[in-house]
Amino acid sequence: MSPSIFRSAIMFTFLAFGRPAGRYVNSFNILAASAITLLLIDPMMIRQVGFQLSFLAVWGIISFQPLLAGLWYPQSRILQYFWSLLTVSVGAQLGTAPISIYYFHIFPNYFLLANMVAIPLSFLILSNGMFTIVTAFLPAVSSTSGILLDHLLRSMLWCLEQLSSVPGALTAGLYPLFQVTILLYLLLWCGWLYLEHRKFFLLAAVICLAVLVTTLQELYIWRDKQKNELILFNAKGTTPVAIRQDGTAAYYSAEGGIENGLPDHLVRRWLHTSTLNEAALPEVFEWQGKTIRIMKEQYLTGSVSADFVLLRTDQQLNPEELSKLEPNAVWILGNEVSSNTCRNWRSYAAANDMTCYCLRDGAVILESVADESGRVGISSLSNN
Repeated sequence: MSPSIFRSAIMFTFLAFGRPAGRYVNSFNILAASAITLLLIDPMMIRQVGFQLSFLAVWGIISFQPLLAGLWYPQSRILQYFWSLLTVSVGAQLGTAPISIYYFHIFPNYFLLANMVAIPLSFLILSNGMFTIVTAFLPAVSSTSGILLDHLLRSMLWCLEQLSSVPGALTAGLYPLFQVTILLYLLLWCGWLYLEHRKFFLLAAVICLAVLVTTLQELYIWRDKQKNELILFNAKGTTPVAIRQDGTAAYYSAEGGIENGLPDHLVRRWLHTSTLNEAALPEVFEWQGKTIRIMKEQYLTGSVSADFVLLRTDQQLNPEELSKLEPNAVWILGNEVSSNTCRNWRSYAAANDMTCYCLRDGAVILESVADESGRVGISSLSNN
């Protein structure tokens, strides 16, 4: 079962035992006790996105919903209902927005409209589902209830799909640092404390944290855009390459289309850009004063005195014979090269003082070092 179900069951259990005893039940204490109980049972659950989202959504609701609800007291029952839905939606979104952006890199702009549909329908779906289970011994009733449940589920999915297709439904390309995500939650916590206690030092903390979050994220993006890097990605069956140079970014795949390499959101995450220049790699090209050669089946002869060679064929090639074509080059074996061929090349490279990298072990980054010699360094980066 999902962590949200475990969380709901444990919180309900604590409430069921606390209220009949006449004790004051603090929602934050129950939430914390539920999290601790689940983590005692399975400590690794804390790494599950569902666990994090579930508890943070509840934290956002119990923290911010009462404050938001107190801003207006509608007289109409209908308005009260929709105002309650609105405040719950905003509270849950505040609790989950930083971490959902960190994991999924998008923000749903129409979350209020989506929740206005999803929350009432979810209640109907849950009620109908329970009724279907309870009436399982009555086939006619259970079957009818099951058909209604199916229609409710389809209706909710259809409504959400229609909302997601509306222009401007999502803000994409959001890649916050992990540290920034943590600071955002600290900012939310300080903001909640300020709204509760109205202390000046809490307001000052909110302002300072907002400035710090903005500064850190912008510095991170600015620093990365100053880098001159050629990135060879680890991808199944093909070798996508990205070049980041002088604040611009270009993406290259084997066949000249981004769909033939990595998912575009991963490339944009690396390059900090919302637009990509997609093209196919030439056989030989210059980068930062270094010659890089792409070797495929039809280009396995001759020499161009390359500094780096990217081998993109899994033919049964003799490392000794092939390396003689470019004896002074650093050899990089693409994702098209089999594991067995990689092992043969590693053994040969170790015995002959030759530098060899295999993309099956992780992405490889060529980074230009800004010194007088114009040296290009190489580093290996695991793609865990």
